[in-house]
Amino acid sequence: MAPFPPRSSDCTPARSTLRMLWLLAFSFVLLYGATLHRSATLSEGPMAATLPATRALSAVATAVGTADALDRWAVSRDTVYDGAPTFGAIARPAPPTRALAQAPAAEPVPWPEGFAEAPVLDPSHDAEQWAPERLAPRRILIVGASSIQFAFGTALEQQLTALPGIEVERWGRHSTGLSRLDYFDWYERGAELADAFQPDLVLAQVGGNDCQVITDHDANAVALFTEDDWELAYAQRLTDFIDVFRSRGARVVVLGMPIMRSPSFRRKMERLNRVVEQAAIAHGEYFVSTWTWTSDSAGAYQAVRRVDGRDRVLRDDDGIHMSVDGANYVSTQVIEELRTWLDLPEPADEPAP
Repeated sequence: MAPFPPRSSDCTPARSTLRMLWLLAFSFVLLYGATLHRSATLSEGPMAATLPATRALSAVATAVGTADALDRWAVSRDTVYDGAPTFGAIARPAPPTRALAQAPAAEPVPWPEGFAEAPVLDPSHDAEQWAPERLAPRRILIVGASSIQFAFGTALEQQLTALPGIEVERWGRHSTGLSRLDYFDWYERGAELADAFQPDLVLAQVGGNDCQVITDHDANAVALFTEDDWELAYAQRLTDFIDVFRSRGARVVVLGMPIMRSPSFRRKMERLNRVVEQAAIAHGEYFVSTWTWTSDSAGAYQAVRRVDGRDRVLRDDDGIHMSVDGANYVSTQVIEELRTWLDLPEPADEPAP
């Protein structure tokens, strides 16, 4: 008897690969369909032309019930972050109210013509005017996005905490900023942190995620990043954020963003830093640039720098965030600059071995 002919199979490598690609594409639609549609709704130009397609993707994700799956995951993950002491959870009772150094009274400074073209490190930035009596902060709050949540914020906290008589509280949240009030409200969170800790100095770095559309709490577009009015809208966001802390008696130092490896992202950060510096200074507060500490003598992105006789890798692989060595180096420079116009104690002597 002749053997049965081999059964044909449709599970060839090519078919398996095709099925896997379809599965990945469908999973992408379920997870990112609604997010892509929100981005298209708030965008202009080529992205806006995708609205019909993203609307269909969003409808599929909504029908299956996965439209907000990423948001639910982010909330669950951040709940863990918020509860971890290393991420700045405030557990101590608030200290008693006491007199704090107030910002100097000054007439509001009108935004200059060509606002975004103003040079970095404006010559009108007078440290004596900012703190004529050499403010001696003893309770320092550090706030910001992922850099503050992770290596850079950790280094600042550790180095400031090592100074005698200085108490430090730190709270960071990745992927946040001042542009998207519909995603995260830094005004509300900043007020909660300030009320609980009662700082007399706030170090803030919140701009890394902000080179995008500015929205209100209902996700309505206030200003597009591609338009000229974005600078004034973002400057107002920053001054309102500063006022959250000034109204509670604290002074504010805004830390600029470092240079970025990506040329396009670098240009965005240059624009943002100009706006932030001008807005902070015009509002009577202080700005510290981190740009030169993360670039070489020619002004280019620098991944490795010689520090204390050794070559140190300054940046993470993403070309955005700082490595542990880079964070320690830049934090040291920030604190040294703070010393030029703040009364900070010297580090305690190391105990004898």
